[in-house]
Amino acid sequence: MNFSRALLSLPLRRQTVIGALVMATVLYIVYQFIFVAELTESSRPQKHDEGTQQATRRRHQELVLKKHPKDLRPSKVNEIHDDAEVAADGNDNKNSDAEGKRDAVGKKTIAQNDIQNVEEVKGKQESKLTFQCEKSGKIISVQKLNDNYCDCPEDGSDEPRTNACANGRFTCLKHTKHFPESIPSGWVNDGVCDCCDGSDEWKMKKFEADLPLNLQKRIGRFLSPCPDQCPDAS
Repeated sequence: MNFSRALLSLPLRRQTVIGALVMATVLYIVYQFIFVAELTESSRPQKHDEGTQQATRRRHQELVLKKHPKDLRPSKVNEIHDDAEVAADGNDNKNSDAEGKRDAVGKKTIAQNDIQNVEEVKGKQESKLTFQCEKSGKIISVQKLNDNYCDCPEDGSDEPRTNACANGRFTCLKHTKHFPESIPSGWVNDGVCDCCDGSDEWKMKKFEADLPLNLQKRIGRFLSPCPDQCPDAS
């Protein structure tokens, strides 16, 4: 009562200021109570949600880690099936490799036998063929031709491609009017080019006297290896 009287005794302007301060204080206190209440209510559901989420997450992990036996059967069957396929493929590959090796060995053996048979047949056929020396008339096997042994010493006709016979003649593969058609067998593989195509020097023997190439061109005689000087040979 004394406070009310004292308040009423004050001027109107002061009463208005004091009333405004009192109302502001009351509103602030009420706001604080409301804020604290809402904060308390909002914090409780949040804790409940976090607990629920953790429980749900834990349950999901348990379900993931824990598999029912029915869920394991198909994978086991697939694994067994895959292993069987792998084993079958491996066996097939091994069998195919083994068969391939056997086929290769068989083909190689057949080829070797065929070559041997052909050589035997060729040898038998050549053994039946004969050659007659020009001057002496001696009969020899064709297998003795150009074997680097003189069987016809009178004319050397059995060694036209070697120098086995001293009086034999070597026939050039090509010839022109400026080069001989045949040469003595003793000139074969002596390091000097006598045939225009150099066919008499197939061993490419090096001559002791090394003449410069320009000098060889000047004198018209070449040393082994021989150049081809008869492109238009007949």
